[in-house]
Amino acid sequence: MVDPAWLRLRAVACAAANAGGRAALARFHDRERLAVESKSDESPVTIADREAEDACQATIMAAYPDDAWLGEESGGRGETGAVGTRRWIVDPIDGTRAYLSGHPDWSIAIALLVEGRPVLGLVYAPAHDLLYEAAAGTGALRNGAPIATSDHATLRGARVAGPKPLIDRLDRAAGATERLER
Repeated sequence: MVDPAWLRLRAVACAAANAGGRAALARFHDRERLAVESKSDESPVTIADREAEDACQATIMAAYPDDAWLGEESGGRGETGAVGTRRWIVDPIDGTRAYLSGHPDWSIAIALLVEGRPVLGLVYAPAHDLLYEAAAGTGALRNGAPIATSDHATLRGARVAGPKPLIDRLDRAAGATERLER
């Protein structure tokens, strides 16, 4: 039997990903009007990133106000790694460049660490309405259904996927990649 506390953690993580996704989607169709700033590493950040992170944080902190937090845009708060501590890590729009260019291949990424060890991870692609989740010892899910890796032991017949701009570059350079459209 699955621990109810664990089910609640998972439900809160899913709710946070959905809240962040709704916030990001609200600006996605009007992204040309977003002011783009550059972070210290020269990566772009917009109000959409901040609003998505705020939505994730509000959802998680409402349920677990004493947990530690690390957001890509807001930084961190709380103790980490100590016995019994939980830390939520959020990338509110993983793929801001894709988001800004109108490509739907961006996501909300959330991880949960307990005592410094990863125990839960979610990636929600709002533009595709796809939620991927994995937890220590429980396998991985796509929109609630179990998923698994292939049983290919060699590269022959295997598929490799990555960000669309990378696949496009590989197509031009080698002409040997196969597109995975979905």
